[in-house]
Amino acid sequence: MSENKKKLDPEELVEFTAPVDLTGTRRDILLSVNGETVRVKRGATVRLPRKFLEAWDNANAQAMAAQAAMELAQERSGVPASAL
Repeated sequence: MSENKKKLDPEELVEFTAPVDLTGTRRDILLSVNGETVRVKRGATVRLPRKFLEAWDNANAQAMAAQAAMELAQERSGVPASAL
């Protein structure tokens, strides 16, 4: 780890605003880390341990990567497998 980078405390409280679902669902967001779960109401700003925000960020990054992979596969679907 770089000397300039300080390790962030996973228990430090940070502010988080759960996004409103534009499809109209009002379901709360459940975030779980190592068996500990918190429920966050959509649109509400809450303070929660940083570890839950990191889990949220990681899940969103994975979802975006999966979407990009699916879009690429769809774009290449007309290409012979040998050309992939």
